[in-house]
Amino acid sequence: LVDRDEANAGGLDSVRFSAFDANRDDHLNGAEIMRGALSFVHPPDITYTDELNITLGGKRVHVEWVGEMNHSFDSSLITFPDDDVMFVVDYVTFGRFPYREMDYELGMLDEWMEKITEAEELARDFTYVATGHGPVGNREGIIEWRQYFEDLRAAVADGIAAGQSLEEMQQRITMDEYSHWVGHDWVHENVLAMYHFLTD
Repeated sequence: LVDRDEANAGGLDSVRFSAFDANRDDHLNGAEIMRGALSFVHPPDITYTDELNITLGGKRVHVEWVGEMNHSFDSSLITFPDDDVMFVVDYVTFGRFPYREMDYELGMLDEWMEKITEAEELARDFTYVATGHGPVGNREGIIEWRQYFEDLRAAVADGIAAGQSLEEMQQRITMDEYSHWVGHDWVHENVLAMYHFLTD
């Protein structure tokens, strides 16, 4: 990771490699600081389909495609065993609510939860866990993230069983126990998404 201010001040001399973890534009912005504007874009030197082990600067890096799931179809899980760091892209985030309607139209909540659980298990082997958005944390952050989904799912399922409308659930379900997270005002959209996950 490179601090943008440091990079703009000429602090990129030690950066020799860059890797992109997803094709979303919010994961590519900042790449221009590596070499400035280009008139011709070169294809990447190395690509992978399932997993890849490489050595960069004498340190091991393992890159793994996590499979299709709700957030995106091309997210990677990258581990740096020599530095005790695991990097999960947006399907796990710390201290932040899932983004708005959680791409519910993709309908892959179970696959998403499976990948979160797999990341939680793998994180036993790493001291640090970094995500695509939010602070660096550890395995406990993944557990809290999974618990949020479980709590939200249970609250929405209870509302459905009680015959509540979506609008009634959006008024009732506040997830206040997570109000310290960024994006608490997205809860009504998270409720909408979970409602569709459970009823579509």
